[in-house]
Amino acid sequence: MAVQKLRRNEMSEVICELSRHLDFRIDLPGNVFKTYDFDFLFFERPLFDFSESFIKLITENFRVFDKKMYVKFSGEELLEDSCLIFDKNDLNSTVETVEKYFSDFMGGKVGYPIILFNAAFDWISFESSREEIGVIAVKKSVKKNEFMSGLESDFISIYSLLEMRSGSGVESLTARSFLRSYALAS
Repeated sequence: MAVQKLRRNEMSEVICELSRHLDFRIDLPGNVFKTYDFDFLFFERPLFDFSESFIKLITENFRVFDKKMYVKFSGEELLEDSCLIFDKNDLNSTVETVEKYFSDFMGGKVGYPIILFNAAFDWISFESSREEIGVIAVKKSVKKNEFMSGLESDFISIYSLLEMRSGSGVESLTARSFLRSYALAS
């Protein structure tokens, strides 16, 4: 198995679990996460346009947590074919398939927000059409530091956002917005 589509009843169960961690009524740059047991990384979106970063996220997930991954398009909506699950087999085919789904949003059938996460919700990535930056929340655990250090070179840390906020352009405004929502939450 590389990539499978979740059936509606399976998707409903996954969204129910996901809603324990995410508040679907909030959009970025607000804090979309319900609890404060996460640390955060950020990324330039759309993540699927940055294959190296996407591959790094997948690779680190399977290296550190060894859990299946999900990608859910259209937030909590139970749209047919809007939730994919994949494992560590045939990584190249997986990346191609997910990027193909994203390239035209399956013919316009699905959209934002796009949420990636693993089966144990050790981490959750949220990307919105409203912002140029997406966020990855990593649950505070024994494996958190290992996972985050594996992603450091491809993703934006809270400390990098602190540096970005001092400018005067759009980038600094974006950094300040995200820092208001996420700096105190981590």
